[in-house]
Amino acid sequence: MKIFYKDTIMVALFMVCCGKLWAANDNNQVYTSITVDATCYLNCTSEVRTSWAQIEEKVLSHIGSMGYTKGQFEADYELETYEGTLGSSAVQFEKTYVDGTMSYTQVELSDTIGIFRYTTSDLQGRQTNVLEWSFGRIEGIAKAITGKDDYAEAREALIMNKGQGLAGKALTGTIRFVRKNLTDKDHAAIYVDIVIPAQNIFVAYGQVTGKFISSFYELNTNNMSATEATARELHVSTPMPFITGGQNLTGVELRDNMRQYFRKNMVSYDDSHFSNFTADDIRMRFTLPSKANGNASFDAEADGTWTVYGFSGHEYQLAINAQADAICIVGRNGDVEYDTPLPLVCIEDGTDIVWKNGVEACDILNFAGQYSNIDGGSALNAFMGSKQSFAAYIEIYSEACYEMLLEDRFFNVRFVRPIDMFAHTEYTWARLFDPYTFILHDLVTLKDCRDTEIVWQQQFRDEPDYKHTGHDFYGISRLYTTIEEFRSDYNLPDNERVLTTDTARINRMDKIADIEQLNGYVTLENIPAETGEEQKTDLPEEYRIIYQNKGGEARLFHIYVPITVDYAWGSSEGIDGAIATQRSWAVLEIEATAVPTGLDGAPCMSKEETTDREPVYNLEGKRMSNTMSPNIFIIKGKKYIHQ
Repeated sequence: MKIFYKDTIMVALFMVCCGKLWAANDNNQVYTSITVDATCYLNCTSEVRTSWAQIEEKVLSHIGSMGYTKGQFEADYELETYEGTLGSSAVQFEKTYVDGTMSYTQVELSDTIGIFRYTTSDLQGRQTNVLEWSFGRIEGIAKAITGKDDYAEAREALIMNKGQGLAGKALTGTIRFVRKNLTDKDHAAIYVDIVIPAQNIFVAYGQVTGKFISSFYELNTNNMSATEATARELHVSTPMPFITGGQNLTGVELRDNMRQYFRKNMVSYDDSHFSNFTADDIRMRFTLPSKANGNASFDAEADGTWTVYGFSGHEYQLAINAQADAICIVGRNGDVEYDTPLPLVCIEDGTDIVWKNGVEACDILNFAGQYSNIDGGSALNAFMGSKQSFAAYIEIYSEACYEMLLEDRFFNVRFVRPIDMFAHTEYTWARLFDPYTFILHDLVTLKDCRDTEIVWQQQFRDEPDYKHTGHDFYGISRLYTTIEEFRSDYNLPDNERVLTTDTARINRMDKIADIEQLNGYVTLENIPAETGEEQKTDLPEEYRIIYQNKGGEARLFHIYVPITVDYAWGSSEGIDGAIATQRSWAVLEIEATAVPTGLDGAPCMSKEETTDREPVYNLEGKRMSNTMSPNIFIIKGKKYIHQ
């Protein structure tokens, strides 16, 4: 008490000597406010400054009725700063109310908005000191100038307002001057509110523009986007031969630079006021599927995971890593957890998106393709955009000292299966007794995702009208089947032995090994890569099917042949025995054929006995012989069963 009394007397004597009459509250504290009307563009090095006239009017005038000189003020007072801060950052305060009484509470350094300094300024050739408020992080600023307590909501409000603060709001920062050499900082403190009207504050704002519409598709539709504003999806696939100069694809990764899908500048913004943001700052990161963001028709789970499917039937749980530069497989079928998350797709060098190959990745990639006919879809891209077809959810961002507010920043990268296999469903021939041989690649058509047919040759011809691609370009190593999986509708009633493309129905049919009447009718052989036979194959490994009628009863029926393709992004050796590549069902339709017998009871066929048959036409519309002779192979048409 004695020391406090002495200190008070000394202060009072000092102020009397200066001719001052102190106008203060019980603790000798002064409260004042300064409004800064200057426009503020937050460009990393941006700041606003008070004038010395404002210091005189709003600070010194409150200390004494006769005025307080600049020299006296700066000799007696100093700006209170956080201890150990670089550049002597001023302590900031916020107003609090207890039982209706207002007071100021110190803000933690980590929660401050910008940095205050009492700094030297050149005013008409004279050096004077003013308050300077510089800005870095914008989270607190965004909340203040929008009136939103949540930064995500504040961000969206600013985007809607194109980066400008909302009218009726303000950014307020409070600092205080304290008496020098006083242990009690609260005593004789001068609190100063610096106020900037929100409509005077502009945050870096931009729009994602210049998308190549031919590469983007509207979310969850099979129609191309009519305008850039609605273009939100990009389909990524392997390059074409003309891009690689005919060189085969040797890598197992799918890599694509996202910048190439934008015209000129990816982001449009006011670079005159926000010069610290450059094209080099534009990056991409993964984000969660979200209905609110408009990038998906579903939301990720609360734990940040979501589910996709593999061709094998496995379900995979995905999550984004902490750096947001990788989508990883973290679980399978809801009961298997990966000890180490398995990268599925990554972002490298800021804008390169890279598919990381592997058995699980192949399984997911092969689930659906450009022509998939799943869940009743039939049109081109019918399955694109659904949850099951894999999409990487991308957010574009640009960050200098803080992150630019970007409109239309979300889009999807849909990974398209590199090739699609179509199995023919109407290979038809009469059930005669001579054997007929099929090589597997005669039973399927392969196309890449741009509808270019893949043929069994290795030469690339750089010609404008040459549209074929060799099988080796995509690393196709074999077409494979196993006779144990062949199925047939032979035992079904007459009205049910009709061609079907329903794979579930096919899987319910009897296996031919279990149909006694067909035992020995169908055999399967491996064809050596080097062969002098007429039906030569260039594949390292392929199979041929041999069918021979051995005198069974005549009826129309079908044999369904499952064919898988092994290539650089798909393997028939998947997880738990389930394949991780495409499988299509080719159909051999066996016509009901009258089989006459000779005098000795042996089957025979004569011209006279077959002249009354209806004419048969090939695919070119040319009439074929109507005399049924051994080995006539009739192609009625090409339909497809495709998964």
